[in-house]
Amino acid sequence: MTEKQDAKTIRSVARLRRLAPMLETRLDDATAALELLIAEAETGEPRTELWEQLHAAAVRDDRDVELGTAYEQAMKGRRLKTVSPAVQAEILMHGADFFQGVLGDLDGAANFLTRVLAIVPGHADAFARLERKYTASHDDRRLAELHVLALATRQDRPALVIGRVLALIERLPADAPLGVEVCERLMVADPKSPRVRAVLEAHCRKTGRFAEAAALLELAIADPARLEPPQVLEVRRRLLALYMGEAKAPDASIPHVEALLLADPANAEARKIAERLLTQPRVAARAAAALQESRRRMAH
Repeated sequence: MTEKQDAKTIRSVARLRRLAPMLETRLDDATAALELLIAEAETGEPRTELWEQLHAAAVRDDRDVELGTAYEQAMKGRRLKTVSPAVQAEILMHGADFFQGVLGDLDGAANFLTRVLAIVPGHADAFARLERKYTASHDDRRLAELHVLALATRQDRPALVIGRVLALIERLPADAPLGVEVCERLMVADPKSPRVRAVLEAHCRKTGRFAEAAALLELAIADPARLEPPQVLEVRRRLLALYMGEAKAPDASIPHVEALLLADPANAEARKIAERLLTQPRVAARAAAALQESRRRMAH
């Protein structure tokens, strides 16, 4: 054993000696006890039985609220960020166990589990527990977000997971909007799917977020090579409808007008919108050029 290992062992023994009377006799300082166990976890020693004893001691000595506060402070503080993601997840899972099993606070436990997934996206236990909670409470929005955020690490076939998520999104009411990041991840996960695009656009429309709907469709064609040319043109037509309608951003439609007229100089919809854009100072020149080029190509 090296000198460094000796020192590590000595510190561990000292911590456990300080911790023993707190767990066995009287827990006077729940925060200090938690700190000792966090320090012990940093060494790679899980000490599962000691965490369970800590929770039992908190109940025995009426320190459960104090320990709950200590867990929350640990979750939000910088201290935890100095250890590896695996150790952070382990400590936070103990926090989830305490909030759910001792305090009976399911929402508080969910905060810890969500944090675990943010640190270790593929954490199976945290995912399963959140999935059960949101399923039992019929919280379709959070359930959809959970599946999307964990999509890259799930062992299921992605198409099946996405299908379940889309079914959940279609049921969401107007007052339950999905987070923008979640929508973006889902679009990137399967930009080729017409159903993904349609469901996300419909959801954004239902929740009154027309600019976000346009941004998601723009994301779908950010790399045109991912879609077949007819699909790209269809998305551009949807974008024209949004920009000239509910999104109220006519200037943003000009690249789609140009692309549609390049593909088909006789496109009546694109020509009509180009004529309307002649009144928009910032894009009038581009609209005029697109119309002139379409007329030239039609004449030949």
